[in-house]
Formats: sequence, C-alpha cells, structure tokens
Amino acid sequence: LERDPANAVAHQILIGQAVRGLDYQTAETLLQQAIRYNPQANTLSFRAADLYWSMGRLQDALVEAQRGVRLDSEWAAQHTLLGLVNLYMGQPGEALVALERARELAGDSNQALVSASLSWAFNPNRARGLASLNARSALAYTHLAIAYQQLGREDDARDALLQGWPEHAEAIERGYLADGWRGMNLALAHSSAELYGYCNAPRFADAGASEDMYRCLEEWQAESNPYLATALNAHVSFAAYRDEPRFKRLQETFEQQVAAAAGRYAQQAPLAAAPALD
Repeated sequence: LERDPANAVAHQILIGQAVRGLDYQTAETLLQQAIRYNPQANTLSFRAADLYWSMGRLQDALVEAQRGVRLDSEWAAQHTLLGLVNLYMGQPGEALVALERARELAGDSNQALVSASLSWAFNPNRARGLASLNARSALAYTHLAIAYQQLGREDDARDALLQGWPEHAEAIERGYLADGWRGMNLALAHSSAELYGYCNAPRFADAGASEDMYRCLEEWQAESNPYLATALNAHVSFAAYRDEPRFKRLQETFEQQVAAAAGRYAQQAPLAAAPALD
C-alpha cells in the first residue's frame, strides 16, 4: 500500500488478516479506503456488507449488500448475502426473494451459494472460487431453510436442508418425522458433528439444545474465532438466547477480545489519504 495505495488485492489481504485477528477497527478503515479507490469493485462491497453483518451493524450491511447486487446482479453470492442480512433483520420475505434468486443463479452446481461470513477465512482473491465449495453452499441452504421456516413453510425448509446437505438426508428425514423443524436441526447437528464440529452451534440453537449450543460457542471463544462476532451480534438462530446471562457473558468477553485487538493491524497497513466519494 505504501507503493500503491489503490491496490485492491493488498487491501483485501490486510482486511482478511485484521478480521481474523478480531481487529474490526482496522478492517473497517481499510475497507472504507479501498472502496474510495475502487468504488465499482463488487468484491469490496461484498466484504463491507459481510464485515458490518458480522459486527451486528445490519443497516450498514444492508446498504452495502444492496450496492453489491447493483454492481453485479449475476453473482449469486451477492444475493445470498443480501438474503442473510434481510433474514437477520427480521424480514424473511425479502430474505427469501434474495436467497431464491441466489439458488436460481447458482443452478444445479450450487456455484456461488456461499455463506458470506466464512469467506474471511480464505484468501480474498479466491472469493468467487470459494463459492463452489459444497460446505459453504450447504450453509447458504441452511439460511434458506430458516427463511422458509419463519414464513411457516416447514416442508420447503426440509427440502432446502435436503438440497444443501444431501449426505445427511437420512438424518434430516428422520428428524423431520420425529419433531419437525427442531428434530431436523438436532439430527443434522449430530450427524455432521464429526465433519463440522463447533459450526453446529446454530443448529443446536434452532433445535433448542442450549447446552450443546453454549459448548460450541465457548469453543469458538477459546480460539478467538472471528465467526463468533456474527453469532453474538447478529445470527438469527441465537436471537432467543441473547438476554440470557450466559450469552451476555460470552458477548462481554468477546467485546474485551475485540477491544484488545483494536488497531493491532493498523501498523501493517499504512493508511494514505484516499479520494473522496462523489
């Protein structure tokens, strides 16, 4: 950045490092600078929406997600992220429109159906390539299922889970027959535990298995996992737990971790004066 302050790749690498280190302050500063230099870069609007979504700043995330769709209306991941933000804002109807559009664009290959928050863990230059990974598209289908469930369409929710997690179809069907939405989530969480481990926290939450949910969240916290930001600040599956003392303690501890990390990566990223947006 010292040699080329407008270098979008350098910005994204440093942004990814900052987020993984919980330094959201530096990540946001870098993103704002990068967008001023490259206002038409759809991957930057995607990352900005993702960052704000993780931080629980859902209105800011919505603005960036909508801008991203305007910049690239054919990239399914943009529609997925717009759907997730709407879902977390309590707007399942709008979420469903965006998520179904993402599924339409992705086609049979599931290409570009990506759970946005997990993209931070990878090289930012692989944003589009990441979209083809089945594990990421499965999480997008999980959110599609949540939108269907919130709209009272439980059969469609089951079908979305089956499409996203075909290797666990037997467990999903068994859970559905036993206890509907709750049963599906609990069965899927246990069936996929060996592969996905603590990523099952949202499914345990949706199933009402609070002890398993807290165990997973506490594992995230122990390793300072940046995905915890989304879980604590915005994730729709945890809404029913946010007033519980144990959940509040997780939030307080994570806020302390974030405060301790603030500005840590700024010294690696000289912040030159960027042009103003028109």
